[in-house]
Amino acid sequence: MYCQLSAPFFHLIGGTGCEKGYIERVTLSGANSPSRPASVRSQTVSQTLLEVALLTDVGQMRPMNEDSGIAIPLPEGGLFVVADGMGGHNAGDVASQMAVRLLQGHYLVHKDKGDVPSRLVKTLEEVNKQVYAEASRPDRRGMGTTVTALAVDGPNALIVNVGDSRIYLLRGGSLSQLTRDHSWVAEQQRRGLLSEDEARNHRWRSVISNALGSTADLKLDLSGLKLEPGDLFLLCSDGLTGVLEDNQLAPFLLADLPLERKVRNLVDAANAGGGPDNITALLVKVEAVGGSNRSYELPTLQGDGPVLARTLLGLETEAGVQPLPVPNNLPYVIALYVVLLALVLAPEPYRTALIPVLFLAAGMVAFLYWRQHRRTHSHKPTKDALEEKVTPPQPTNLDNLKDTDEDEDARGEFSSR
Repeated sequence: MYCQLSAPFFHLIGGTGCEKGYIERVTLSGANSPSRPASVRSQTVSQTLLEVALLTDVGQMRPMNEDSGIAIPLPEGGLFVVADGMGGHNAGDVASQMAVRLLQGHYLVHKDKGDVPSRLVKTLEEVNKQVYAEASRPDRRGMGTTVTALAVDGPNALIVNVGDSRIYLLRGGSLSQLTRDHSWVAEQQRRGLLSEDEARNHRWRSVISNALGSTADLKLDLSGLKLEPGDLFLLCSDGLTGVLEDNQLAPFLLADLPLERKVRNLVDAANAGGGPDNITALLVKVEAVGGSNRSYELPTLQGDGPVLARTLLGLETEAGVQPLPVPNNLPYVIALYVVLLALVLAPEPYRTALIPVLFLAAGMVAFLYWRQHRRTHSHKPTKDALEEKVTPPQPTNLDNLKDTDEDEDARGEFSSR
């Protein structure tokens, strides 16, 4: 099937049907996932040329597809997203579809508001608020989604990640992972407490430590890089990487085949390996790099894990720590000055009587100052709060488990404690 979209110079091959003018027909999710991959070729006036292929599949073990993916063509390049919903029968599919739909809308709304890195963070923050509000419904408890996104802005690529979906880059024959998994086992692996093999086979490997919609305050990773002709990006859910290791992915990407064939082969390989989860793969190939240099600096990954969105936007100084307000000492200084002035100006017979009043007033001022100072610094992190502690996943994380047999065993183990 072939159809032309309303966005300039973009075409879609595959899909469930096309109606001219509807960009969301590029969106593939559990509700409308086709059996053929979608392929998009960009020939934009910015001269950054992209070819894109996207395919999502329910896999072999799941009754429904909770993954979603979207390719949004834009004059400067495009926005490409993969989301892996969680919540099972509590609407994991709703979470992922809601996320990609809102991402599209909010990202376009913010097109003239700040640079692309800030635009991405603001967009995800707004989407997080809406998904979090939806997840507060009793029938949506535990709902959330991973989100991994690639924004192509002329000669730049911006990468944002929430959860354990991944983005890889194949450049010069070498495959590298650009995102960090936000999961319990990945955190232990980064601390050197688990090996790669131990992490891959760990019973808690499905415990997600960060997801869009799981908390009111969004945490994410943001980074960027300069594009080079021939770059090939792979965005995927863990239904692919849970079956195929990195060294197994590379041959599929290096194969001299059309992009839509590559993405089909990746999904087929994951299904051949058992297909225990929904599988989504999105390939973005850079055929040519164009456009003027951007004025913003390319962001780099911060710390050992995701950072609060407010921190990335400069609204907080450290992860989760707001700047401490400066106590207002002027009222206390004035009060002491008035008491001392009264003591000096009072007639001699009354001065002796005013001395106890002076001490009482000074004590009250000191007490009020102490209370104000304590309130001002009451939110300062304690030493214990700042120390890195290695603890197993807590029961509150059980909502972020994927619904596999091993996960059911993990749920039983936690509930017995």
